[in-house]
Amino acid sequence: PCGIADAGVTTLTLEVGRRVGVAEVLPVLQRRLAELLAWAPYAATPDYDPRPDPAKAGPRIELVRP
Repeated sequence: PCGIADAGVTTLTLEVGRRVGVAEVLPVLQRRLAELLAWAPYAATPDYDPRPDPAKAGPRIELVRP
């Protein structure tokens, strides 16, 4: 999976000798990454004005056909 031919791969399940699912790992991983990266969930400020989605705005120029 890593693309390095002479490198072996493993799983958490094999390493700890029991089934380890994503649901079990995700909260622990998120918490640890947040600590390591000093990351906080994004919250838009009240003065944030998002740009309109161009795909939903319709045509911006008139199509001219001969």
